[in-house]
Amino acid sequence: MWKISILALALTLPLLMGFTSDKSGELVNLIHFQIEQGKQIVAIGERHQHKSFHTLLGNALSSKQTQEDIDVIVVEFGNSFYQDELDSYINGEDISVDAIRVVWRNTVISPNTVWDSPVYERFFKTVRDINRTLRPERRYRVIAGGKSIDRAAIQSAEDYEPYKASLRSQHIYEVVEAEVLLKGKKALLIAGGHHVTKISAEVGRNGRSIRSETTGSLLELNYPNSTFFINVYSKLASLGIAEIKDIENGSIILSEEPWLGGIKAGEVASFFTYEDFKLKDMADAVLHWGPEEHWVYEIPLSATYKDDDYWEELNRRSLIRRNRKMDESLRD
Repeated sequence: MWKISILALALTLPLLMGFTSDKSGELVNLIHFQIEQGKQIVAIGERHQHKSFHTLLGNALSSKQTQEDIDVIVVEFGNSFYQDELDSYINGEDISVDAIRVVWRNTVISPNTVWDSPVYERFFKTVRDINRTLRPERRYRVIAGGKSIDRAAIQSAEDYEPYKASLRSQHIYEVVEAEVLLKGKKALLIAGGHHVTKISAEVGRNGRSIRSETTGSLLELNYPNSTFFINVYSKLASLGIAEIKDIENGSIILSEEPWLGGIKAGEVASFFTYEDFKLKDMADAVLHWGPEEHWVYEIPLSATYKDDDYWEELNRRSLIRRNRKMDESLRD
């Protein structure tokens, strides 16, 4: 077990390894340390559309150390139906960004427009640009963790029915197992915070409570000690904890810190029921961003929906899934 405090993480490791002590440096250091300790995966919970996180992630991926440590980046925000096209784009082949947008626009959750935030397109472009500076054998591979769906084949509610209750955490786990664990690769996993929670939770669905396995709980069950889990909790700064008030945004705090790890899970993750679990049961570390009212999100641009072809397709999907058209205010 790692017994280094947040102060050692922020200061000692950068001095020893020659890194800067900025916040992306902390993430680089943590990834490096965990890979050195034998972890195959560092899983990071993403608050969707959070601009500051994606800036931090892009900076960490630009680090030579991360480029040496990580082979694969598995992301929730991509449709695996287009994996071949994504591989070509990430490797710098002559594919326009217009042609590759289907990767994040045509996912199983569409017409939910969460992935239309510019942070996701920028992520793929950033990795492509980084790879252009690397030797082919050292380039990142980005793997779409979203369930494969051919949107052109979905013409009715009946066609969509098999995807309606899609077990997205299960699918991400299966992708990670096949493309990372069984191939002996080293990876980052970027997905929503619930997916990378180490324990399963009870969720209410159709008036009943069911146990929901997460990608994290499946990894812990089937490949114990393979993964280091970092998550983000928007409620953390509102709990009035004295120790946290002077911690800088973007800092990584280990859940071994008693004041952090001992927090009841329900106090920071109340959307699901975690019974008597503590924060330390859910995550190995927390990426801290301060009070949520100060978080910066990058929502989709209205110009995205002024593309008439895309807007027409979103309306078609919305009628199939929701029996109504899209909200016209998205185009304002």
